[in-house]
Amino acid sequence: MYVLYVSFETLEPLDAYIEGEVDFSTTFFYESTKSDVEEFKVEEVYDEETNELFGYTKSYGVLCTLEDIDYKSILGVLGGFSNEDGMFISGRVYFIEPKSNIVYHIYDNRGLDVVSPNKESIFYLYREFNQWILNYDKEQIDKTFSGMS
Repeated sequence: MYVLYVSFETLEPLDAYIEGEVDFSTTFFYESTKSDVEEFKVEEVYDEETNELFGYTKSYGVLCTLEDIDYKSILGVLGGFSNEDGMFISGRVYFIEPKSNIVYHIYDNRGLDVVSPNKESIFYLYREFNQWILNYDKEQIDKTFSGMS
C-alpha cells in the first residue's frame, strides 16, 4: 500500500499551539521504513488578505506493507479512539491500495471517505456497509451504484 501524509506548516508558530501533535513518520513507521518516507511535494501558502507567504503544504509518501507501519495507532489517533491521551495528527492521511486503486481517508471520529476510479472495486463496500452512508450522500451514492448487483 501507499501511505500519503499531507501537512500544513506555518512560518511562525501559531498563538494557539496545541500540545500532543506528533511527527507522523517518526511516530507511526517502524525503523526499517522511516528512511523510506519521502517528501515529494511542497507548495507555498499565501495569506489571502496580505498576499504574504504564510506557510507550506508538504506531502510525504511511502510504499510499504501493513507490517511496516503502526496503522492501528494511526487509525486510533485519527478516529479519536486511541489509548494515547492528547495525541493528535494535524495533517491528512490517505491509505492507497495500488492494485485496486482504492483510497481510504479517515478524517476524524465521524467517518472516512473511500474512493476509487473504478466503482466495481468498491461495490462490495457499498453493499456491506450501506447503512453507514450519511444521509446527505446517500442519494448520489445510490445513483452511482444503481444497476449493479
